[in-house]
Amino acid sequence: MAVPRSDGGFVGLPDPGQAGSLDELTEGLRVLKVWAGDPSYETIKHRINMSWRTTGRPGGELAKRATVADCFKNGRRRLNTDLVIAVVQALHPDVGYVTQWRQALQVIGGEAQAASQVRVQDTLPPDLAGFTGRATELDQLREALHHSQQNGGAVVISGMAGVGKTQLAVHAGHLLAQDETFDRILFVNLRGFHPGCAQPPADPAAVLDGFLRLLGVPGQQIPHDLPARAAAYRDRLGQTRALVVLDNAAEADQVRPLLADAPGCLTLVTSRRSLTDLIPATHVAVDVFTPDEALRLLFLAVPDVPVGSDPNAPARIARRCGYLPLALGLIAGHIREHPAGH
Repeated sequence: MAVPRSDGGFVGLPDPGQAGSLDELTEGLRVLKVWAGDPSYETIKHRINMSWRTTGRPGGELAKRATVADCFKNGRRRLNTDLVIAVVQALHPDVGYVTQWRQALQVIGGEAQAASQVRVQDTLPPDLAGFTGRATELDQLREALHHSQQNGGAVVISGMAGVGKTQLAVHAGHLLAQDETFDRILFVNLRGFHPGCAQPPADPAAVLDGFLRLLGVPGQQIPHDLPARAAAYRDRLGQTRALVVLDNAAEADQVRPLLADAPGCLTLVTSRRSLTDLIPATHVAVDVFTPDEALRLLFLAVPDVPVGSDPNAPARIARRCGYLPLALGLIAGHIREHPAGH
């Protein structure tokens, strides 16, 4: 869902992890309000109080319109965390997204570091339309994931930046979900190699906090220390069939606490590093496309653009891109936008 702006663009779902101050977080809350259809403060108050009443909150502690409106004003020295979280829930009741706001409030308030902000999801990202190639790697993944499902280990997809590790993992996840019934699906970007220092590699304790909330554990029952959280996480996933995708991992220590470590649970990890010290794990290395795969990607990505007078142009483009999927995708996008120039 995207909300039109007056300039013809769209308002996207704001990322609270990008905020560096209370005013920036408040601006994100205003954007979220617009994204959600710009409901009135009265409507937001009504949604909050309906939720609070179901949890047994006394009438004297229910939200008022004025206090809800105050959450959206700049210049505040502090925010009512409980109320802000309730506002976010009223606007977009996604557990992973609400958890991200809770973590952002802790960071802005000086209670946590930036690594404690992370967005977790209970669904896979959309599969890439027109996914092509990687037949050999997909066969390796099927075999490795079958073995992992029996012993609870992980499967690590490693390769250089731009080689398509995330797309391969997401595509494999969707194929698995078609073939098998999973009780739970969990996905997280661990930001192991995230551009900029504002969002460092995600703290596994913060990831577990989000995962446990997605798995139905009330916030007050989530343990504070990392080993206890990992134990609670594995206990929750015990006797279930779960697919867990840990994308963009920095190192093995970031991944270990997040392994389900139970038969029937599949954990798929992507990283620029091989993570050979992650045990038990099966490793699948991903390289650039073959020339044929690169050409197929170009032809599928721009099927309506004629090759022109030079039949060797696509092969030359693929070669100059080093057969790197990311570079090929960028070139294909440029060709789609400017077909007359090619």
